[in-house]
Amino acid sequence: MDLVTAIAIGLIAAGMASARLLERQELDSVVSVPLLDQSFLSTGLDASDADPFSARVGLVALRGRFSVASSSNLVSTIGQDIQEHEVVIFDFTETAYMDDSAAMVVEQMIDVALDEDTEPIVMGLSGPVERNLRALNILHRVPADRFVSTRDEAREVAERILTA
Repeated sequence: MDLVTAIAIGLIAAGMASARLLERQELDSVVSVPLLDQSFLSTGLDASDADPFSARVGLVALRGRFSVASSSNLVSTIGQDIQEHEVVIFDFTETAYMDDSAAMVVEQMIDVALDEDTEPIVMGLSGPVERNLRALNILHRVPADRFVSTRDEAREVAERILTA
């Protein structure tokens, strides 16, 4: 091989390795957890007939930066968690950046929730992430009363949904 071909192959291999590392870092910053009814919901449940491990609300926190590198695996990673709850809170409080492909994945996650009769709540949208999601009309299926700023507001909306 000549030197030009060797350099080209090296650059391609380094780019692929770098993209793979970036994907893992971005996926590691996604948190998907169930929120136990007894500790999250302030109205509480009648302890005599409640399952102490019931978690009707789930939280998906997107922290850091999200780009095309992680977008392909995000729905498959989080989609199953979303389906297990009656309400899911998408937390963007610590989301620093989201490109268009990752924004489209957020739309897919919201679609998964709505298709499975899981009610979405969007928390902590601000700055460039909010502008990007709104410019792409990603959040058009989320009702206006489901946008909140804090976890306490999310709790109130979740309780209203669950008691309706």
